[in-house]
Amino acid sequence: MKLGTLSKEGQPHLGIVLGDKVLDLTELGRARPASCGLLAGAIDVSPLWSLPARSLVDSICKRVPEYGLPQDWEGFCEAADACTWLPPVAAPEKIICIGLNYRDHAAESKMEIPKEPVIFNKYNNALSPWKRPSPASGATP
Repeated sequence: MKLGTLSKEGQPHLGIVLGDKVLDLTELGRARPASCGLLAGAIDVSPLWSLPARSLVDSICKRVPEYGLPQDWEGFCEAADACTWLPPVAAPEKIICIGLNYRDHAAESKMEIPKEPVIFNKYNNALSPWKRPSPASGATP
């Protein structure tokens, strides 16, 4: 399952990648409130912390490969490479990271294997959309 936040007309929407398409779950939730209304207000992956919303997305992920995309959902899809991606979480309160938490990571960093994983934080200005450099890195896309 590949989930992400995409920009639609300047507004964030939750989407799920289905092969070469992205299904806009926010629009699907607005258009189908009886079955998918839990996702109507989704602006990022945050609603998926609730079990009902997570179960709904899981069922969509299982249904589509098995039965195909329902015909009346086609209007909620767009080409994945045409999407404008945003960071997956709109405004996290904090980002806690674990570094050097496996041997290969330490080896590729040419650092000693620590006795305990390194814990550090990042600020939300370090968030970046898929396939884009972090704004905090100073790199340009």
